[in-house]
Amino acid sequence: MDDNTLPISTNNSSLPALSLRFRQSLAKISDSAVQIAEQAYTLAYKSSNGKIILREDQIITAVYFQEGRDSIKIARTGSGKTMQIIITALLNPKRIVIVLSPLKRLQQAMVDELNTFTAIRAVAVNEDLHNDLKKWKEIETGEFNIILTSPEQCKRINGHPTRLSKLLREKKRFTQRIVSIVVDEGHLIPLWGLPPTAGVKTVFRPAWGRLWDLRLLLPAQTPFLVLTATCPPNILTLMMNSLRLRDPFIHKSSVNRSNQIYAVYPLVGKLSDWENLRMLIRSDAISLSCSEYIKQTPKTLIFMDNRDLIADGPSALYNFVPVALRSELRELGYIQFYHSKMSLSFLNNAYNSFVAEESTCRILFSSSCLSYGVNLSNVDRVLQYGLPEFMEDVLQRFGRNVRNQNVHGLSLLIYEPWASHPSAKPTSKEVRTSDSIKKYATSDRCRRAYIADFSADDSLDSLEHTAPFCCDNCQDLGATQFFDLQTFFPSPLLLDAPSTSPKRKAAILPKAKYRLTWQRSHFTDVLQQWLCSDVCNSEALDGMPSSFILSNVSIARLSRIHPSELNSASALTDILSETAEWEALFAESLFGEIVKFQYTARLNKKSWIAEYKAEKAKKKEEKVACGVKGKHNNIVVSDSDTGSEIDDGDIHEDDSEEEDKDVGGDMGNKPAERERKRICLGSGLSLKLL
Repeated sequence: MDDNTLPISTNNSSLPALSLRFRQSLAKISDSAVQIAEQAYTLAYKSSNGKIILREDQIITAVYFQEGRDSIKIARTGSGKTMQIIITALLNPKRIVIVLSPLKRLQQAMVDELNTFTAIRAVAVNEDLHNDLKKWKEIETGEFNIILTSPEQCKRINGHPTRLSKLLREKKRFTQRIVSIVVDEGHLIPLWGLPPTAGVKTVFRPAWGRLWDLRLLLPAQTPFLVLTATCPPNILTLMMNSLRLRDPFIHKSSVNRSNQIYAVYPLVGKLSDWENLRMLIRSDAISLSCSEYIKQTPKTLIFMDNRDLIADGPSALYNFVPVALRSELRELGYIQFYHSKMSLSFLNNAYNSFVAEESTCRILFSSSCLSYGVNLSNVDRVLQYGLPEFMEDVLQRFGRNVRNQNVHGLSLLIYEPWASHPSAKPTSKEVRTSDSIKKYATSDRCRRAYIADFSADDSLDSLEHTAPFCCDNCQDLGATQFFDLQTFFPSPLLLDAPSTSPKRKAAILPKAKYRLTWQRSHFTDVLQQWLCSDVCNSEALDGMPSSFILSNVSIARLSRIHPSELNSASALTDILSETAEWEALFAESLFGEIVKFQYTARLNKKSWIAEYKAEKAKKKEEKVACGVKGKHNNIVVSDSDTGSEIDDGDIHEDDSEEEDKDVGGDMGNKPAERERKRICLGSGLSLKLL
């Protein structure tokens, strides 16, 4: 990779020699592989002042990467993936390694860690550095050999080029110094940068989905290295395709955290019912001093996905603390919160007070900010309060738990009731939450085995555990102790909803609800596309007309019905008055498309409303031009339909009968239509399916 690698021998009395077996395996890679390995081995040891001795799995990835091959390193959190960055910088002392990292907190934490190594100068490049002209001059001249930044800093932001993007595009001498690109937390490429479903254009951070175009700015053979701890097969494929990796070397070790105990517990009521977390607080310790009370509290990290609830959490939990200690513990910051919308000084104070060895902060509410790469070495238990969107999220967050392999800790997921009993009217969160995390929450199989299967971890130690228990679903043979979640907490778990006496309210008659008008044409398109899918055109159907599967009348009816009524495959069958044969063949597939549409509609709400308004205005102008007055033949729409606040019941109820008459003339002939389908489905179709 670089002609300026340092020729250092491993002749050091304190450093064990590389094994003969490992040397022989390296020799099969290339003629220079053994030399590269020895240099990396020795440099890491000397640069860390004798504190770090590289493992073979760390060396092998470095060898392939040093030889210019795209590489992917998959290993559990806390396994030393950062050493891949350090090795590359040490082997190429006059070159630059660019590390793409998702969060400023993580970038700064890595800079602090990297700068403890001799021969390494690292700098974080983000908006905080914008006016530091001295550092920018040092960056341009190659004074820093590791640059930590975000994908956005390598591109234009709001149409304006950043300082780093200018260097990449305009300074050839700078780009020629770049020896490699390292993508930290690589699983975020598909999760943050790529659309979750086909046809969806809105993504969280688009720059993560276009990292491949950095290749166009760098020398042709500049290799990419991807580091991640969370990489199931589907994520791996999406990641490789997005980065356009060229025959990458993939090194995968077990992601199993053997010292963790996995458990789940059902939420009672809503996430805002803080009684669910009362078990964290010891309320009977009246005789203890504040210092004793703090020491007896395991350090607990609580992840949530709602910033308002995160900010409310500490105040709610302080209410459960003994009154005699409450005021002093509040002053000491016993319970705090952390999310990206707070000031930098606030975040630094919360973070530092939590990570310190003798910290007074023992419980910290956090968003996903602290789930990526931050070295929290002394966390005793991690709680995920409420289901996250993806299984990858919960694995990443559980990875913050008990880094010391000689200590065990609890990783607990507290999940909403709809994970096991879907709501009749699912919320947007329920719709977008993946099946994989719901199944993890409700499964009765070993949770460690579930994680291994999800991660495609088939290593020999993927199911090993060193903690007293594997998970809440397992019981070791011959064990005398049985898992009891209550033993992990000082106060009782919440079993029932708190008793309340709600005031009686006057009965309100339900208002008829219909699908929002700006969604209807898009929903109709989805139904028409489904009719063209393989499900509706298989050989077994023997050329059955599409109108027998879903007629224009049925499409028009479904496009008006409120989504809350389309809550299951059987509900579709009932609404369309279809047969049992139709349900068996088509209902599940059609219901799946409807569920995906609701998520797509939410993401594209603004653009679809604008599109609807434009179309409406165009029709109005055409009517005026033609001298046509009066309301539309088919439907009456109020201006509020496409406003910022949209009511589910925005279509006037008195339009429903008129519209049903206009969309088709055979609505009253459903029995005859069902009979034709029954004959068609029954004659020969069943034989073909068999």
